[in-house]
Amino acid sequence: MFLIKRPDRLAALAAIGGLAAAALTAPTGAATGTPAVDPSSSAIVVDAGYLRLGMDRSGQVTSLVDMRSARDHIATGQGTAPLVSLLVDGTQVMPSALRSGGSKLTFTGAGGFEVVVEVEDRTTYTTFEITEATAPNGGDLQAVLWGPLPTSITHTLGESVGIVRDTEFALGMKPLTDRTEGGWPRELWNTPTGWQNQVAGNPSKVTVAPLEEWSVGARTPWGTLLRAFTFDYTKPRTRMAVSYGGTPFPMPVGTLPADIANVTGSKIALYGTTPDMAPTVLSNIAQEQDLPYPTIGGQWQKTAQATNQSMLILEDLDTGNVAQGAQFAVAGGMSLIDGLRGVGGPWRTNGHYQFHSAFGGSDSEATELVNTAEAHGVRVAVHTLSSFIDGDDPYVVSPANDDLAYGLSTTLAQGIGTTGNTIYLTSCAPLDTTMPGDRIRIDDEFLAYGGYREVNGQCEVTGVVRGRWSSAAAAHETGATVRRVGRNPYGGAIGGLPIIDAIATRFATVWNTTGIAGMSFDGLEEAATTGWGSYGISRLVNGTFRQQTNPDGFISETSRMTSNVWDALSRASWGESFNNIDQLFINNLYYDANYLPGALGWIHISGHSNVQSVEDLLARGAGLNAGANFRAWIASLEGGPNTAKVLEAIKQWETARNLGAFTAEQRAKLQDRSTHWHLSVVTPGERWSLQELNAAGQPVGDPQAVVAPTPELDAGPLPAAARGALYEARVTTNTPTTTRYAVTSGTLPEGLVLNADTGGIVGRPDALGTARFTITAYQSAGLPTAQRDYEIDVARTPEPHLTLTTAGSAAPGVTTQAETRLTVHGSKPITDVQVTLTAPAGWTVEATALATFGRLPQPGGTRGRISPSETVTTTWQVSIPADAVVGEQELTATVHYVDRNSQRSVSATTSLQVALENAALGKEATQKSTLWDSPASNAVDGNTDGRFSGGSITHTAVPETEAWWQVDLGTSRTIDSVDIWNGTEYYGNRMKDFWVIASDQPITTDSLAEARATPGATAIMVAALTGRPSVVDVPDGTTARYVRIQLASTINPLSLAEVQVHVR
Repeated sequence: MFLIKRPDRLAALAAIGGLAAAALTAPTGAATGTPAVDPSSSAIVVDAGYLRLGMDRSGQVTSLVDMRSARDHIATGQGTAPLVSLLVDGTQVMPSALRSGGSKLTFTGAGGFEVVVEVEDRTTYTTFEITEATAPNGGDLQAVLWGPLPTSITHTLGESVGIVRDTEFALGMKPLTDRTEGGWPRELWNTPTGWQNQVAGNPSKVTVAPLEEWSVGARTPWGTLLRAFTFDYTKPRTRMAVSYGGTPFPMPVGTLPADIANVTGSKIALYGTTPDMAPTVLSNIAQEQDLPYPTIGGQWQKTAQATNQSMLILEDLDTGNVAQGAQFAVAGGMSLIDGLRGVGGPWRTNGHYQFHSAFGGSDSEATELVNTAEAHGVRVAVHTLSSFIDGDDPYVVSPANDDLAYGLSTTLAQGIGTTGNTIYLTSCAPLDTTMPGDRIRIDDEFLAYGGYREVNGQCEVTGVVRGRWSSAAAAHETGATVRRVGRNPYGGAIGGLPIIDAIATRFATVWNTTGIAGMSFDGLEEAATTGWGSYGISRLVNGTFRQQTNPDGFISETSRMTSNVWDALSRASWGESFNNIDQLFINNLYYDANYLPGALGWIHISGHSNVQSVEDLLARGAGLNAGANFRAWIASLEGGPNTAKVLEAIKQWETARNLGAFTAEQRAKLQDRSTHWHLSVVTPGERWSLQELNAAGQPVGDPQAVVAPTPELDAGPLPAAARGALYEARVTTNTPTTTRYAVTSGTLPEGLVLNADTGGIVGRPDALGTARFTITAYQSAGLPTAQRDYEIDVARTPEPHLTLTTAGSAAPGVTTQAETRLTVHGSKPITDVQVTLTAPAGWTVEATALATFGRLPQPGGTRGRISPSETVTTTWQVSIPADAVVGEQELTATVHYVDRNSQRSVSATTSLQVALENAALGKEATQKSTLWDSPASNAVDGNTDGRFSGGSITHTAVPETEAWWQVDLGTSRTIDSVDIWNGTEYYGNRMKDFWVIASDQPITTDSLAEARATPGATAIMVAALTGRPSVVDVPDGTTARYVRIQLASTINPLSLAEVQVHVR
């Protein structure tokens, strides 16, 4: 809905904490239906779930408010951006005026600039669709730009799914059409437009390749962005493409059919919700906006445990050994095998994707292979290279297809015969080295070249090799067209958009007719380097899925994840476990941030594999709830001395993991890469014994029971609801085996709906009263259902929402700030509002300002009235005495008010850490080495966020000998303690047997022994961390300028979230 802020409606409010307050009267408008619009208003607000998007009268986004807490999450100090703008003649053109009417927003500007946006409230989200767009002064309208929306949320960035979130609020932008691309046009790469020159190139630190160019979500040094765009293809364009995160290069593209060529129809959804409800909102969006919605066992794949099932990838799978391969899969507890057959899959060539002889050479024979596997209870998947075109594929064989991806073109400056290794072109522009590859096409001949230079106004091309791929050397006349040819990393060509469409149809035919039940879209990124960007990727992926006749149970993997194919793709499984286990953990942070299933990448096994090494990797998978792709040769498993043991280990670990048998405490320990484990079955499918081992394979401690839980629904209770107000809640079970939720007795309140895939309950209740109902959770693996009775009470007015925030920590003897925010929900105002703040004895508090209105309250005012949707923000000065007790202290805010003639109150409590001065904050820090753009300064930036994706973790090289980190305090100080915040994901196992060294003299050596021997230094050995923070007390009277933390380990890297050096 639209809500209008009216500056003329300021009113005096009640005495707050003994002082008068003033507040802005709430924007008015209907909760649902056609919005009430006042053309004279100074601002427009649109609700999207719990997000309240505020815009000024020029169309600039001015606020991103969580309506529950009234906290504004817009980034400040960096300027603003409009909700929508245009790219015209290479320049961003912004609106200068915004008006609203009915369900439309109209953005206008000089020269006839106009963009009309249709807005639709979908309860948990709101859609925005371009219905009209006109460039100013008849300019070339190249693209419509959404945002970027600059946010202050930095805790977790889901760049591909398009969500930024902290522990309380998730803010998302979702592209709703193939033509609506996540990210920002590469034409604006490295420019200040949309803050693009401040965007981190690889914020998730995945090594498969940066994903930023295709992602709605982006990270900057000061916050995060949500952005999308749609390019115009009513005329031929030269787009800027990128290969593997490199420098953009030009790629000509053609036009699209008239009904999809222009920017009208560009559409996004915006929403605000709680982090655990985000999957429910995304599920609703996908189903209601007709996006791909793949399922497995009838359940949405994004929430199904079966989506991250492990798979046996067989290099030599064929019609003759498929039964044996299936039996090996069954022995390993797996029901999916993949025919890899080298790098490209079981195809004669990549491009036309006809089965080669290993799969029988035809679709019908491949079907027989699939049927053989299914007779053993195993399904078959295949590997592909997406839009890669082999040099001997019919698309390349003479006469070569004109729909390959081509770069810039020029002409021959001099005719050539059938021989010779030097040619002359009229321009060198097509040979720009930013475009990968060394292929050009003249007529029907493909040529390779070695170098080029300008000579007498012509382009001299040397090292030319004639008749490449399947072409033959031929004579070519002066003026013949010379085209740069896109080349994939394996040496072949790349398919352009018509070929991409043909490949999508071929893939769908294979899926629909052969029984193939899984596929990898490897090399998917090349569909973007055609110049079509992530639209090219969506044409392949979404185009394939839209032609699928029975999508249930089909598992897809990808080499790249983009925002507008996130819905269609099942999962990513990047990396090799033997290569870099640290990177696999980082990849899983990306998966978690983007609501994707965990994955361990590819694990090589054979009949000679070390069983303990395999179990160690399986333990990591259990800790992360991550499946794996086990890569093997059938020939290497047959007769192998360890085959049975390796497969049995996989079966038991994966069975226990998929049943949710490991406790949270066990999962945390299993992530420790320095530990070794053995899992043995006690009762098949029900109970196991978990034994920790030392490096020699000997038991460490007692065995632990691992037991599959009996399915149970959470006890609740569900929160109360308010009539007409947005309601979001969720029921969960204690097991990942849950496949479906249903109301099996009674009814939900009218207006609320249960999402069968996620357990989320959302809507706006229509009627007062208490609804009682039973929810049943159905399970896989033959497990019993879980049932529980719930009730939801729908009241007239929800309780006001009060939040209390502080600076988090402060030193004795200082004055710090606290802030209270009171938001009224429902349809009726509250009156006689009084806010108080209480602190420990000896402290003083004073209400100093109402931050919302920027003026000091005056004493003696009348008691206040606060209307629905209105927020009152109060700033408090909190003075801490010099002799205050160091440690966590409690502050409590209380609001007393009258609601419908009844005196009521609501309270909020938070803690303030009273600590000595942190002398390390912002000081110069160094470390032995740096990996993943994680410098030493991250540990003194004041951010204790332990998530690697939060961008505030230090990291040395892997492996590292006696890794160290240190800070220079600038001058000698008397040290009281060193507080260490470790990472919250998988870093704890490294922080043991380390030293804290404090010295007035510089510590210049890498050697731990020499560092400890620094003259006058105090060295404290720490066996293990004891909490977060872990406090290391320093002997009384210790003075130091330099403080070092150094590991004794000769292999472990050192990674820290924050180090505080407290001084007296």
